[in-house]
Amino acid sequence: MASFVDEMETEVLSSSPEASAANEGPNDGDGGGGGSESSPSDDSSSSGDDSDDSDAEEKDGKTVDVGQVESEIASLQAEIDANPYIYDKHTQLISALRTLGDLERLRAARERMSTLFPLSEALWLEWLKDEEENPDKAKLLERATADYSSINLWMECVYHSMRGMTEPDGIENVRRTFEKALSVVGLNVAKGVTVWDAYREFEIAILAGLQPQPGSTDTKDFDAQLNRVTKLFKRQLSIPLIGMENAFKEYKAWIEGDVDAETQRNYNKALSVLEELRPFEKSLKESGSQQLEVYNKYIASEISYGNSARIQCLFERAIEENCLIPELWTQYTEYLERKKNPAEILLPVYRRSVRNCPWVVNLGWVL
Repeated sequence: MASFVDEMETEVLSSSPEASAANEGPNDGDGGGGGSESSPSDDSSSSGDDSDDSDAEEKDGKTVDVGQVESEIASLQAEIDANPYIYDKHTQLISALRTLGDLERLRAARERMSTLFPLSEALWLEWLKDEEENPDKAKLLERATADYSSINLWMECVYHSMRGMTEPDGIENVRRTFEKALSVVGLNVAKGVTVWDAYREFEIAILAGLQPQPGSTDTKDFDAQLNRVTKLFKRQLSIPLIGMENAFKEYKAWIEGDVDAETQRNYNKALSVLEELRPFEKSLKESGSQQLEVYNKYIASEISYGNSARIQCLFERAIEENCLIPELWTQYTEYLERKKNPAEILLPVYRRSVRNCPWVVNLGWVL
């Protein structure tokens, strides 16, 4: 099981552009907690003039002028103290502190920024990477997924839960995490298949470990797990997702027989819906500066179709990529109001709208 988890984690995380960017960060060679500072390079002052390179240190194979970076940090902190609402100054400070590998100050800078702004997926992935060994990482993940509905961040939650699989309730906790991820991003037409496929692979790996010994008549656990995997296949095949054709082929190979009528009917219906959604997904990929306009047309079309859960998922996708557009937040909250969503769904969206667009007074009236 451990090898399966490691392999799946490496495959999914390495495919994320944001994770790749974080992996190429200035000071992440040790893979956790920002790292400890490396010793200065032995030959950093080979010219014989020690005064010119006295502040130079070797960090992750790069020569860093510590004095210069510290000066930059002091300047940025002063600017933030004078006006804490300049977003770019916070990201520049975090980058500078990460260069030095100063985890304590880096953590403080991130916490300060997080109190003022929601953080992007890329910033959260970088933070989570630096806090790999932090015993409170689960709390960080909870905060990360509260800012935006990011599939990569939800997969981080899944992989973190897998680390506790050997605990008494470990496997059930992984399942709960997968189910929570599906409830938030499982209807994402473009990328939701990532979570569904990973969930199935996880359950299939468990099934492999329950294979009865030759001659054994006790197949209860194996049969129950086999049924679990089959049901998961059927759930996935009833949802319009890009890539669902591959899942259908895998299912047919899995059952080694004919697909039952109900599953075939649900799959055909979902595939028909997907064909209606493909033009919007294609337009989003090609939209460039017109992306918001495409999202608005896509949302209007989905509202006419009437699937509330899928509409919410689409709003969340649009928000993640257009978080500073107050009209989009207003459209989202008004839709939730019209559908009479309970306070536990509605209020967090209002709170997030205010965090993203604090200058818009009418967004926070309900709070």
